[in-house]
Amino acid sequence: MEQYGRLKNAHRDSILFFRLGDFYEMFYDDAKTAAKVLRLTLTSRQGAPMCGVPHHSAKFYISRLIKEGFSVAVCEQMEDPSKTKGLVKREVVRVITSGTLTDENLLDAKTNNFLCAVHREGNGFSAAFADISTGDFFFQEITDDADGRKLSLQLVRFSPSEILLSSSEKDNAALLKMINDGKTVIKFIEETDFSAGASAEKFTGPDVDANVAGTASSAVNAVISYIEKTQPAALANIKKISKISHSDFMALDALAVKNLELVEGLASGTRSGSLLEAIDRTVTPMGGRLIRKSLLEPLLDVREIGNRHDAVEFFFNNGMLRIEIRNTLNDCQDIERILARISAQTATARDAVALRKSIMTVPAIKSKISEALNRPGILGGPAMIKNDLLGLRQLDGLADLIEKAIMPEPPQTIKEGGMIRDGYSGELDALRSMSRNAR
Repeated sequence: MEQYGRLKNAHRDSILFFRLGDFYEMFYDDAKTAAKVLRLTLTSRQGAPMCGVPHHSAKFYISRLIKEGFSVAVCEQMEDPSKTKGLVKREVVRVITSGTLTDENLLDAKTNNFLCAVHREGNGFSAAFADISTGDFFFQEITDDADGRKLSLQLVRFSPSEILLSSSEKDNAALLKMINDGKTVIKFIEETDFSAGASAEKFTGPDVDANVAGTASSAVNAVISYIEKTQPAALANIKKISKISHSDFMALDALAVKNLELVEGLASGTRSGSLLEAIDRTVTPMGGRLIRKSLLEPLLDVREIGNRHDAVEFFFNNGMLRIEIRNTLNDCQDIERILARISAQTATARDAVALRKSIMTVPAIKSKISEALNRPGILGGPAMIKNDLLGLRQLDGLADLIEKAIMPEPPQTIKEGGMIRDGYSGELDALRSMSRNAR
């Protein structure tokens, strides 16, 4: 209980899932809250209120807590209890919040999940948006925006699930009213988090836009520091930090997006009845997120609009090729979010198999388009198709490695074993032979 108390003191704002054997246990106020939200039986241990959930079904309970606006700190046993004398070492390995989800069971496959930080800068704001499940990271320095109108346009565009504000903004009723749509979790963090921690200048992994060094870096700092504290391994999935451009897209305010029912129907408050539902025929999660993004970011560049129309026309006019490509894309899983789970070290062998299946669609797509462009009677051949699709990089070496190493239908968890193919590791083969044949 002393060990629990030390870990809980370090994560007072989260419900602590404390690993005890095959269960995650919660104590004191956490137990009372979780028992009520999750409809668990509340018991006691050494006079402390207590409830628990089996570790193998924890994702289900965590998702319910996240949907109710809570954050969850996951504490694991870092040693094998059977080989340890005395108290088993335990550590909080990750903190799950609504803006830092990577588990596909907790996310909408066709919608980005952005974490946002907003910081007041004189007569404007700095804002940063990161989706650690895909690696997307954007920032903007918003000037001459005393009423927050420009900021609200970006909030509509990115629809963050969690917004970080300085604790000094707790009493700023005007700002809170503007950003609170009833769905977004608002979290107040220390002012120092906007200036300290792993700033973008020190963050060497991504391709960082040079302009982030300005006042916008305060929001970027806050997002990076927050990810470091909650899902530190996920930072490896962020490869680029990009500045938001005003000139590329038409700005749509909340009223326009709502009344035009672009992504949510007025009657349902969900995707049902929206323009997005009417036109989305994508077969991959990545395509679903892209078409949603395109609806909320109407192009302004006539040349880019023309390129997009040419590509659409090419597939529209060549129906058989379109069907073949769609059938191939059915085998493509959510590569972006698989990579995020690999970076966060939460991926499974099934993720590896899904990744192999997905990257094997690239040579198939390139081959089908190449053959089509050389066939008589093919209609068109726009530059976007030739440059973007035929220029896709193939990862045959990675696909071969996964095929040699991983069983084609591996179990869901490591504990079940049987993930690695016979013949991949001589040491493992010898151990398996001993296990199966020893007397």
